[in-house]
Amino acid sequence: MNTVRDERFRLPRTGDLRGTRYLGPMTRDGKILDPVCDMVVDVAEQRDQGLTLERPEREYAFCGPGCLERFAKDPKRYIGKVERWLAA
Repeated sequence: MNTVRDERFRLPRTGDLRGTRYLGPMTRDGKILDPVCDMVVDVAEQRDQGLTLERPEREYAFCGPGCLERFAKDPKRYIGKVERWLAA
């Protein structure tokens, strides 16, 4: 477990179960915006590498561990960017 701002979380691992239903559109053709660095990444590839993070609203994918960790520290800072990208 990791601790950020006194909240505990576990970084995802390859093989974690994926059964979450999301409220909004998931991706554009299997791709989603890395909200930290603005790179468009393939969700399935990043999931296989353990570079996705599930939240109640959707699954987020990241180009690398640094972006995932920055997002995990302050997700509210980045969530709106993905929502705007999906809506465009």
